[in-house]
Amino acid sequence: MITHSFLKELGIEVTKFSNDNFMCHCPFHSDIHPSFSISYDGLWICFSCGRKGNLQGLLNLLGRPFLEPKISASDIVCRLESKHQDKKPKGKYYYDYLFYKNNYDHSYMESRGITQETANFFELGYDKIRNGIIFPIYNYMKEFIGYSIRHIYKEPKYQHFSKKILYNENNVNFEEPIYVVEGLIDVLKAYQLGIKNVVGAMGAFINEHQESLLLRFPEIILGFDNDRVGRNSNLEYGKQLTQKFAKVKIVKYPYNIKDFGELTNLDISILPFSKYYMEAHNVY
Repeated sequence: MITHSFLKELGIEVTKFSNDNFMCHCPFHSDIHPSFSISYDGLWICFSCGRKGNLQGLLNLLGRPFLEPKISASDIVCRLESKHQDKKPKGKYYYDYLFYKNNYDHSYMESRGITQETANFFELGYDKIRNGIIFPIYNYMKEFIGYSIRHIYKEPKYQHFSKKILYNENNVNFEEPIYVVEGLIDVLKAYQLGIKNVVGAMGAFINEHQESLLLRFPEIILGFDNDRVGRNSNLEYGKQLTQKFAKVKIVKYPYNIKDFGELTNLDISILPFSKYYMEAHNVY
């Protein structure tokens, strides 16, 4: 697959790109107005001098017959984040090619207790450039819209390219109660513990779009982290959702458990919001 960095290595100046091709200055003549077009699979044509061909023909003409394209994260990221690209099927193809099918490192997720089966189900990938686990993000209509990164060795731990939706909303059943947890790994651990109808808010906050989606479920079970911020979020959004006539319950973790990601079994209590609210005001 042709990339911006590959063309730069060939000495071809890219002036713009679209979902289908790069427009460049032709390397075979003085080209004031870019007239050289090359597709991502290497087919090219100059609309000025008329030369055309495939990738190998171009490499031969440029005296670089053995040069091979190298795909970098930056090449794909700029296209996934493009406003013209992020909702198109091609975005999923590039995600698969770069991060998922050819480049998954299992060691970190295994250390977090995530099985290979779960990793495959959620299509986890690996970014070698930024050294992080990649989580593809879909909306409830199962359209690929981008991804999030869980950095392994640096802060901030997470980099989200879209926080407008709920992680895993593409796999839920709107006719059953829904669990809401904070993190992406929390979703994976809940899934492994048998809770399939679960979404991640990608933080301790619920935005308007996420709220509108949650109000479609018959019951909402909030399971934000077992820290001060998480407990406050349970109270704030529990109250906010009940005021909109939602049926809300709260996950109460054992005292030594921080979040769903630390659970090894379903040793949790599910309290009606009213009871949790009363307990919280007595304890915190």
